[in-house]
Amino acid sequence: MKRTLLALALMLATTGLFAQVGMQKLDTQMQKKTVRQIERQTVKMKKNVNRTAKDGEAQPLCDFSNATDYTFGTNAAHTVAGWGWNLQADTNSFFGIAGDYLNYWLLGVTSENPAGDGWWIFNTERYGYENPTWDNGFAFLDLLTIHDQGLQTGVMDCYVQFNQPIDATELNGIDVNFNSAIQRFNSERYFIEWSNTPDFTTYDSLEFFVRGLEINSNEAAIGAKRLTLPKNTPNANTVGGLVYLRFRYTSPANEAGEDGQPHSYFWFLDDVTYQDIPEHRVDVVKTQYQLGGYHNLPAVITPDTLIYAVDVENTGGTDYNDAVLNNTIYSIEFAETEDGEDIYTQAAVNLSTGDTLRNTTVKTLEDVNGSDSTFAARRNVTLMAGSNHLPSGTVGTYAVASTITATGIDTPIALDDTVYFNVVDASADLDGSYRWSRDRNVLIESWGNFKYGFMRSGANIYLTDEAAWNRTGYEVCVPFTADYTDRDLYINGIEVVPALDSCAAGAQFIGKLRKIDWETFEASGYDPNTLVVEVMDAWDVPVESEVYTLQQSDLNNGLCTDPDYLDVITPDQFRSIYLPFKNSVELVAGETYYACYRMVSNGRFMIAADDPRIGTFGPGTNYYQSLMLVFTPGLPASATYAWGGKFYFPEYCDGKTPLIHMIIGDASTRSLSEEIAVASSLNAYPNPATDNATISYSLNKSGNVSIVITDLMGRVVMNMEEGNQNAGVNYTVNVNTANLANGTYFYTLNVNGEKQTKKFVVSK
Repeated sequence: MKRTLLALALMLATTGLFAQVGMQKLDTQMQKKTVRQIERQTVKMKKNVNRTAKDGEAQPLCDFSNATDYTFGTNAAHTVAGWGWNLQADTNSFFGIAGDYLNYWLLGVTSENPAGDGWWIFNTERYGYENPTWDNGFAFLDLLTIHDQGLQTGVMDCYVQFNQPIDATELNGIDVNFNSAIQRFNSERYFIEWSNTPDFTTYDSLEFFVRGLEINSNEAAIGAKRLTLPKNTPNANTVGGLVYLRFRYTSPANEAGEDGQPHSYFWFLDDVTYQDIPEHRVDVVKTQYQLGGYHNLPAVITPDTLIYAVDVENTGGTDYNDAVLNNTIYSIEFAETEDGEDIYTQAAVNLSTGDTLRNTTVKTLEDVNGSDSTFAARRNVTLMAGSNHLPSGTVGTYAVASTITATGIDTPIALDDTVYFNVVDASADLDGSYRWSRDRNVLIESWGNFKYGFMRSGANIYLTDEAAWNRTGYEVCVPFTADYTDRDLYINGIEVVPALDSCAAGAQFIGKLRKIDWETFEASGYDPNTLVVEVMDAWDVPVESEVYTLQQSDLNNGLCTDPDYLDVITPDQFRSIYLPFKNSVELVAGETYYACYRMVSNGRFMIAADDPRIGTFGPGTNYYQSLMLVFTPGLPASATYAWGGKFYFPEYCDGKTPLIHMIIGDASTRSLSEEIAVASSLNAYPNPATDNATISYSLNKSGNVSIVITDLMGRVVMNMEEGNQNAGVNYTVNVNTANLANGTYFYTLNVNGEKQTKKFVVSK
């Protein structure tokens, strides 16, 4: 069943908060009813692309059709002799090697290079820019050729300068607009620089295409872009006189030989214009949700706090001294029209009042009248807002929208990132358990898999999207945290979704459960290998499933066939695999758990991934609790993150969310291996304890009982022999903790040699 979704039509018409939501948002409550066609996007555009100011007409500065308009040059640090900016006047001719390092299909390439990589040739149809003017010439940096020539050991520091100055006497400020196509590497930096003198004796700089802020390593950006120059800076007064401009590229030297890397991939530049800035304007540079970004949320829990962060830049001529970021939570109602198209409506009630909302502290957004001596980075201000408790008691669909308000802003700035989550009932196909997930639980053709990890190249370790995903030991983990639950709940297993056309029968894997152990981490002197540990069940056995062998009937092959659209495949159309744990464990509020799958034999299995363009929260960033984990075969745990740890941010994997769900339920759904059961209950209270604690337990079978208390290092601090005791009786043991140092301890119940261990904390 495939239909076209009229996404959020009524919502868009009824509220300004959702004015910028767009057609890319997909609600999860109707997944089984709808299929949406999403226009194929060859490039992910950034939020700060060119938005023409209404206050003034754009004036031409350079289109590279006239050699007198520009100058190519290098600075003293530049050591790659003979290489720098180039002019391409004829877009039908070859101009540099298009290697296999990049998405060269964005630009077009021939097959006439003897090396087999092909040569650049600009393809205006592939480029897709409106009213392209590339035929009259453009500037470019051919950095792949530098790599292929073995010259990447030098330093790149080159510029293209515009010879005609800007008369800024009557301008409020200067917007510089240009067309650009780049693919970014790790080390390079991009600057626009301005001066009052043509020799740039003194100048100021503004960095753009900033790594981790606007674009990530190995990503491509293509299209129009705008940069707003700060006014009245000490080295170059941009308003009130003549202003000279240049673009500069810089990159340090890289190592030579087989493991050497290109300085970059490419940078194409064209059609530079300028114009006056408006009085009021705030640009959104980057947005992200952190921590509690769940899409399927069990009605029996309250998730960890949802935090929303937005990086903004005031590019207008007015200060805002009381800017506030506002999160707003709405319930969403569903209606189906007679013609079969699905429409979503916003309910009238705003649920983000009282204890559900925590807005940012007041922030000042300065205008571009800067007083800094340099502008080596963008003038960003980070605003944050948090929702203390997402509504989770009532089954239904909810939306989170955000605006920025400030005195002087007549209409709140609506942020184009409204996302949705579902509060769900227990599922009958999971024997009464709940699906808890970060993803939208839909499959998208071009984003249908997750295969990230790490690789060794010489002495270096790099993040790669061609990880050893089919090898024994490859493991992917997604985090989950509950702030509060008023029921005894248990983690029963995980659910995985096989990727589209990427799996084969015979692959073997298991479900696992890990968690963050802060106490052990601190006690180890912050050894990164001790932070994430296996969760042990009540009998000190790692929590995991039986080995699962992938069947032909499990595969999600052949579901996406439309070459013109990105088909959306809903849960009624794809298959998932439930991996129940041998022994369920109790869900502890405040703990951060990782639901994982791990390959136990070599085989073709790849996890499906959600599409970041349809409003996913994603796994989050900036906090340990919200980061994904990947364990790579053959690499030590301490080296599984290329930049120094085993956690990594979703922006390094294109925002994809692996479709790994954690399955929870009440006591009636838990699994338990009776042959190893020791006690039906085992608890210590108060926990944390001060001078005294009580251990309570009830045995599943009679036997000789002892209780041993150990510290983090495994040293015995107490040993209590309780003698023979009967099953089904509630027992208590008083423990004097007055002489114990503050810290974490373990208490082990031993019944005829069978053990059950839990921990408690002493805090005085």
